[in-house]
Amino acid sequence: MVEAVVGICVITFQQEWAPRPVVGATLAALGAAACALGDVLSSPGHVPESAPLVRLLFVAGLSRAAYLVVRARARAADRSAG
Repeated sequence: MVEAVVGICVITFQQEWAPRPVVGATLAALGAAACALGDVLSSPGHVPESAPLVRLLFVAGLSRAAYLVVRARARAADRSAG
């Protein structure tokens, strides 16, 4: 559940505030680290699963790519209209 909330935050952060790629990647890495730490602390001796953490970084990259594509298309449409 926590990974889903962190993933939503990472995606909306990319779309809402249009940060530099380093900021978005840092947020995704911090979110993944927080999820891994919570997983380890909730059950000592348990190794965190890597699939949700990789998925979090993957959706952050996809979100950034989608933002760049939409921004480029919107700028092209503005240039052609004006």
